[in-house]
Parts: sequence; C-alpha cells; structure tokens
Amino acid sequence: MHTYKTVYYLYSAIECFLIVILIEAKEVIIRMALKLLQINFPFNGPWRDEMAQAYSELAHKLSETPGLLWKIWIENSNGGETGGIYLFEDESSLDTFLTEHIARLNSFGIENISAKKFDVNEPLTQITRGKLKQLS
Repeated sequence: MHTYKTVYYLYSAIECFLIVILIEAKEVIIRMALKLLQINFPFNGPWRDEMAQAYSELAHKLSETPGLLWKIWIENSNGGETGGIYLFEDESSLDTFLTEHIARLNSFGIENISAKKFDVNEPLTQITRGKLKQLS
C-alpha cells in the first residue's frame, strides 16, 4: 500500500510538472506571435489637439479591435504625414485589421498608404523597456 501511494504521488508530481511546461510553452508561443504594424499616409491635418478631438470617436472604435493590444498615433505636420504603430496578439488579427483599415482609409479618399508588418523581438524589447502588453 505504501508503494502505491509513492507511485501515485510521483505520478501526480510528474503530471504537475508537465502542465507547467505546457503552460510555459504556450506563453512562449504567444509571445513569439506578437506582430507589429506600421501604417503611414499623406495627411494635411488637423494636428495635435485638434486631431485628438477630430478622431476621438475613431480611436474608441479602434480600441475595440479584436487582437489589438495598443496603437500609438504618430504625426509629422512638417512632412504632411500621419499614421500609427499597432501591436497585435497575432498575425491573423493584424491581417484582418489591415484589410478593414486600408478600406476605411480609402473610403476617406486617402491613397499612397504604406503598411509594413514586423515580428517583435520580445527579449530585446524587454531590455529596452518596451511595453508588449495591453496599455492601461
């Protein structure tokens, strides 16, 4: 009877160990799946606070995008260009968003859109204090 309990406890310990390994492996896969999107396009304004006011509703809508962790709004009033840097949980979410967003921008009459997809190197980004999670 004593041997049975020992084997049972050993089996349980191995099972817990394997579960931990699977969870850690899943976290690594999730981290490796992060995708960054950079979109730039010609823009004549509004800029800064006026832009924030004009596009607040769009920003709220974008915040509900499935798979989007965050967006950083970028603008260059001197160069007449704006856009965003987006972090997505995975490439599928990025691709779905990109198709919809390009169509939305085109519907506003915006052309010459540059869209670039990047993989995220999480270890180096963490060293330089990059935020790879949902910003609050």
